[in-house]
Amino acid sequence: MESIYSFLEYRDFLKVHFDTQKATNPVFSFRYVASKTGIDSGFYAKILTKQKHLGEQKISALADLIGLTGKEREYFYTLIQYNRSRSETVTRELFTKLISLKSSAGTTVDDFRYFSEWYTIPVREILSHFDFRDNFKELAQTFSPAITERQASNAIRTLKELAMIAPDEHGYYRPTETKLTTGDQWRSEAVRRFQKQMIALAGDSIERFPKESRDISTITLSTSKKSLEKIRDRLAQARREIVEIIAQDEEIDGVFQINMQIFPLTGAHR
Repeated sequence: MESIYSFLEYRDFLKVHFDTQKATNPVFSFRYVASKTGIDSGFYAKILTKQKHLGEQKISALADLIGLTGKEREYFYTLIQYNRSRSETVTRELFTKLISLKSSAGTTVDDFRYFSEWYTIPVREILSHFDFRDNFKELAQTFSPAITERQASNAIRTLKELAMIAPDEHGYYRPTETKLTTGDQWRSEAVRRFQKQMIALAGDSIERFPKESRDISTITLSTSKKSLEKIRDRLAQARREIVEIIAQDEEIDGVFQINMQIFPLTGAHR
């Protein structure tokens, strides 16, 4: 059963849930759902085919039947509101909330080994579409700048030790989690080192890649502490929206780095 965070239409989620339960539990049926939730069986069938919407008074009972709790339950409630909304402003606000809930559901990691070398995280990312068993040389050569076979081997070993990758049914190593986050606090020295390495790579990319293969822009401005906080919130929202775009991408063919940076050029904020 796919995670509810994979869906932007609650009726698609309900259809997958129904089909999955029916395939594994012969007792599960429209009548069974009706007996547990009070939703008419014929009406529920129309919900799954997107002819009808779920009534608000039945949401809680259905969430109980599915077993949704905590943030998953909140996401379900918000998703229903999002799909039923007819206001462009409200829809936009609900979409932002959905992204925030999805972002907070990511597995938090703050292990120094994961961030200690800049290439470890990209290696994990590339394994989502690169078929790797033990072809370290081929893996290393996919990077720009290229890494060594030893570095590729070190990255794979680290990811195995952290249980962040595992063989799939074909023996290829794949990420065990679709999304990781460091949370809101980037505290460790390893994380700071990783950020410095990525900032340096961004500078080098101006010479290594043509303009159409990168996007680097800068803004120099004067602002207040109050406006700076608003800007930081807007950047956080942009990061969440970018993660959502990638989550919907089914044609991934490369790994990119996006840096968002704000730093003072005067002594006022020291």
